[in-house]
Amino acid sequence: MRRRAVEWAGEDGVARIEAELAAKGPGYTGRDVWWVAANRFCLEALRRGAWQDASHVYFELALQLYREQDEDRSSPQVLKLEAEAAKAELRAYAAQGVKRVDVSGCGCEVCSTGADRVVPITAELQAPRVPHADCELGWCGCSYLAFVE
Repeated sequence: MRRRAVEWAGEDGVARIEAELAAKGPGYTGRDVWWVAANRFCLEALRRGAWQDASHVYFELALQLYREQDEDRSSPQVLKLEAEAAKAELRAYAAQGVKRVDVSGCGCEVCSTGADRVVPITAELQAPRVPHADCELGWCGCSYLAFVE
């Protein structure tokens, strides 16, 4: 986790985060540093309009939270982070001039409904289909793929 935090914040940034957390009290962990670095990097990516970077960080946050939970299904927090990753990915496609995306299902019965459909990006930004809260696999692996016309 530290290596990834350094990629996002740099060595000096990680040192500042550690100092901030230490000033709040003892007991912070490497996980805490990782979360702070990820959140700051994501916020900066959003400010810059670096949608693909934001999508990747949201995805990493969702996956880490999913791994930490003690459930077979994604928690509402995991689903929210996955949805933000999907929306940022849609914005990245739109910035590249892509007008429509293919909804790619993960293979479960729930996710197969509405999958393999080409839909306008603008519609997906208003009401995204991905991720599915009731995915039978627990972690919804559905995604959007750019539809090249």
